[in-house]
Amino acid sequence: MAVKRGFLIICIQFGVAMEKGVVDPVGVSAYRWVVLTIFVLVCIINFMADLEFSIIASVVIKYYGVEETSVDMTCSVFFIAYFVFFYPISFLIEKYSLKFTMLSAMALTLAGNLLKLLATKPGTFWIILLAQTLIAIGQVYVCGIPSKVATTWFGSEEVSTACAWGVFGIQLGSALACVISPY
Repeated sequence: MAVKRGFLIICIQFGVAMEKGVVDPVGVSAYRWVVLTIFVLVCIINFMADLEFSIIASVVIKYYGVEETSVDMTCSVFFIAYFVFFYPISFLIEKYSLKFTMLSAMALTLAGNLLKLLATKPGTFWIILLAQTLIAIGQVYVCGIPSKVATTWFGSEEVSTACAWGVFGIQLGSALACVISPY
């Protein structure tokens, strides 16, 4: 009985504080910055793969013995995946938790990047395309959740800042791919 009464007192105090504008109804915590940092890192890693092979197309053509259109497909597969998987993944994002969504994006990105390790010999370019496809499907998840991360973890005063950092991670990943891939 004492636990229920204590809980009721806390709820009433919290409600009064909300009415006075002392407490933000979202109940933000300092951990939100850790979550945002993890999300930005996932964005960077995922979007680095987008332009990874197109930037060094001449090297890829020589090494794997493929045509230029095949190398272009490593980038085009991201657009195709977005077109094909946008609605199903949007449904999953709304139906399941943010944790499930992030883990799905991270698992697909990790699986695709690990699969690329098997494509180190000439003649294994098809493995690269398969890996890029997995990463592309993960990217559809990543593109759909910056606003959900922001609204779930941040108060009304910080939502736009958090969303902007998520989108910044996407742009930074693409930029880093352009800088790192040639080396």
